[in-house]
Amino acid sequence: PIGAWYLSQTGYSVATFYEYDPCSSLDADACAKVLGVEAALWGEKVDASDLDSTMWPRAAAFAERAWSANGDVVGEVNGTFTNFTEWRLQHFRCELDERGVHSEGVKPRASRVAPSHPGSCLRQR
Repeated sequence: PIGAWYLSQTGYSVATFYEYDPCSSLDADACAKVLGVEAALWGEKVDASDLDSTMWPRAAAFAERAWSANGDVVGEVNGTFTNFTEWRLQHFRCELDERGVHSEGVKPRASRVAPSHPGSCLRQR
């Protein structure tokens, strides 16, 4: 999708950020010329009050995909967002929360549900 790596696009899931392939609309010659990728977060949609929660864990999903070739990530199958990918990003989110970075849940709609066990970060999806 166009804009899949715009971090301020809250309509896209973390899985969409993870699975987006910038070469999907390019032929093999054009794809070979891609030297890097970038994610952007636009200020007209985000301000200081929701910067962290909008950026994370989308930026983590983007970074993993940008720095890893398809199949180079443990538990990944050809750039697909798997249960293991979800667990890894949830664990990273817990680490962010422990450091005071209040990030959105890996599954945002479900992150609004109360945790099933007191103090359990990974249960808060």
